[in-house]
Amino acid sequence: MNQTSEVQWASVRTTPEPEVSSSLLAVGLTGTMLFLAIAVVAVTASLFLRRHFLGMGASGGRLESRDIPMQRLESHGVAVEEFGFYAASMLRDSELGVHLQFEEMREECTALEHYKFTCDAAMEDCNRAKNRYTDILPYDHTRVTLESDYEGPGLAPDDYINANYIRGLDRQREFIASQGPLPGTLDDHWRMIYQHKVTLIITLTQCLEGEKKKCERFWPVTVGQSEYYDDIKVVLDSESSLGTYTVRKMLVTCSADR
Repeated sequence: MNQTSEVQWASVRTTPEPEVSSSLLAVGLTGTMLFLAIAVVAVTASLFLRRHFLGMGASGGRLESRDIPMQRLESHGVAVEEFGFYAASMLRDSELGVHLQFEEMREECTALEHYKFTCDAAMEDCNRAKNRYTDILPYDHTRVTLESDYEGPGLAPDDYINANYIRGLDRQREFIASQGPLPGTLDDHWRMIYQHKVTLIITLTQCLEGEKKKCERFWPVTVGQSEYYDDIKVVLDSESSLGTYTVRKMLVTCSADR
């Protein structure tokens, strides 16, 4: 798959206390969902093919099959320096570790079906247009809220963005996962980055994939160029293309803090 990623470094000049323990923002949740969907299809196809061919005898007849109890894998964090070894071990024996982990995930998801997580904020009339897709919405209990000066009598709260906190290894709000911004949510996207002191942004999708728009460009095009998103100024300080991904460093200031 010939796909590139975008890694953005944002130098944020601000004084408020951060609301997120870490400062990593994964942009383009739809890109993540697409990746997961492809992975699921690949794993399912692999399982089907293996079962099909292993279930056929030399003469083409079906061999007797029986259920084999699945061994539960121990779940634990993996250090960065050990990830290469971990990935290699998961791919051994025809990717057996990956298949077992996928089966565990499916079992755990089935067990969670009785939980009814709401997305009421996303379904408010004033927020519907801020969602790129109607079926990818942030849960109410983990959604990111924006600081707003516009809330008041007769006005709808202006704190909504399609983004959720994600728990890390030892923090409840270590990461933020956001949809790729729309033309009408670019200002909100940068409000979130600035207010939560995000310093590393990883874009998991291209702006345009095939003929489908997945993410609005939210950075200046040329080095030294600046763009304004409401009262937030973004300057592209440097850009490096590394083949499969691009690294950009941006300087971010807010006129409201002056």
